[in-house]
Amino acid sequence: MLVHTSHVNRDVTMSTTVSVVCYKSKVLKNNESPLMLRVCKNGKRKYESIGISLNPKYWDFKANKPTSNCPNREHIEKVITEKRRAYADKILELKAMVLTTYIYILLFSVLKISKDWSLFFNMLIINPVVY
Repeated sequence: MLVHTSHVNRDVTMSTTVSVVCYKSKVLKNNESPLMLRVCKNGKRKYESIGISLNPKYWDFKANKPTSNCPNREHIEKVITEKRRAYADKILELKAMVLTTYIYILLFSVLKISKDWSLFFNMLIINPVVY
């Protein structure tokens, strides 16, 4: 019996990038643009506000960071670092869950062939997958 698990394996090796961009296409009433966290995965982009806006003249669009003369630059960089770290932690957690699920699928497949279900259920009780 062959078990198809390529979809699980592809998720484990997927590439996800996280960056912060100045969303200059949206201008707020105070003539500032919001800074957005951009998460790219499998060719799709998702934007999420980090809760900070600034005048686009204080944003280096090539380096995607505040310019050296940006007011509150240190605070903005700290918030960016915290948001990127939080997303990186989420990505690692998701990859670990996918890998654990993949291992359980393989174990289940082997046990289904051998018909030794007690080993599988003992494995679930001893080392449950916690999400």
